[in-house]
Amino acid sequence: MSIHENTVLQQEPACGIFFFMTFFLIVGMPVFFIALLHVFFSDSFYGRELILPVGMGALCFFPCCILYVLFSNLVPIDYAGRSLYFARTGLDLAFPVFFCLGAGLFFCRSQRGSSSEFFLHLTAFFIGFFTLFAQYVRLVFPVWYAEYIYFLLPLLWMSLTVFVSFFMSHYFFTFGVIKFVFLGILMGLPFAMGTVPWLYVMNYRVAATLISAGFFAVSLVLLWRFPPHKN
Repeated sequence: MSIHENTVLQQEPACGIFFFMTFFLIVGMPVFFIALLHVFFSDSFYGRELILPVGMGALCFFPCCILYVLFSNLVPIDYAGRSLYFARTGLDLAFPVFFCLGAGLFFCRSQRGSSSEFFLHLTAFFIGFFTLFAQYVRLVFPVWYAEYIYFLLPLLWMSLTVFVSFFMSHYFFTFGVIKFVFLGILMGLPFAMGTVPWLYVMNYRVAATLISAGFFAVSLVLLWRFPPHKN
């Protein structure tokens, strides 16, 4: 057991906080999606239309899970330095996000009547996927990752769900060089967020929490200031 692993073990969350984090992990993604719809799309969405992409996202989890197991066996995980950063970034953020994005783009390819419609369907697909992926992570991650897997990681996934749907909806409905800027930002986001698991394992928990909250806030501000068009 490494020094970092031992230190985290000595800092288990209090019972009340752990209960909140467990609740957040289990229902956080669906509740976040419902809140997102009511706050940002209260006059333009039909709930029944989004049931199918949520279900398809959930089904996407199963082939991803198989590939994730194979991929994780190839990635050596250390508890310090560059290898920690790339391992956690790849396993927790980049691999599931890009896999889900590829599947989501295939499923939502017919939903490009408007950027708003495309945003909603792609977001619903991501929500279905990460709702199940969060439960898988809860089963396979070490228990000393408690605050990370029950709170910080879901918060990052919520942020990425908004970011990915936002930039892809603008990418497909924007012309010129700017669309490739959107794509570049999107490709770099998981690697920017990879600082969070690195900071957490290195026991810079306050910094990890602030950065996670910062990404989440920026994603919502972007959606508020530059909402997808309805037509």
